[in-house]
Amino acid sequence: MLICLLHLSMDSDRRQSIRVTANLPCQWQIIAADSSKEALLKELGLPSNFAQTGKLTQLSEELADTLHRIEDDTVRAALTLLDQKLELLTRQNFNQHMPPKQQVGLSAEGLTVKSDTQVPVGTTVAVHLVLDHNFPLIELGEVTRCNASERQYVVGIKLTQLQDYNARRLARFVMRLPTADHS
Repeated sequence: MLICLLHLSMDSDRRQSIRVTANLPCQWQIIAADSSKEALLKELGLPSNFAQTGKLTQLSEELADTLHRIEDDTVRAALTLLDQKLELLTRQNFNQHMPPKQQVGLSAEGLTVKSDTQVPVGTTVAVHLVLDHNFPLIELGEVTRCNASERQYVVGIKLTQLQDYNARRLARFVMRLPTADHS
């Protein structure tokens, strides 16, 4: 059972932003500010094929959209089976590198995580977060805050190079999470 908390807050731009807290597979690592996507994967201990995860998820969603418009039942069934087979193979690969679950605060722009050590604001980090369908979101981020809280630190991370597709995916995920308060 996934229980999430919903927070509606006003940021410095006076825009409303929805934030949820969930227990999700997530890991993050401090990296050099000029790191490439390949270096990011290496720092997280992930194979290079993880660079295409967002694209795989996008293609899968586009295929699901297309399947609804195919009128020939045989073609639709064959393509559905092919998509399921590819998704199974992809998930097996991703599940081998699933990060441990932890409490994560999510918004459409970034996340908050807990840390045993203080992390300086402005530090570049690699983030590996699994949102839905076991497909990971792997992005670069920057620490925007680090506050002491009960023997730990709460670290705010803005995802700085979030591709449009992954930004939409993150926003959709945040909006559809079950919440304790639906008002």
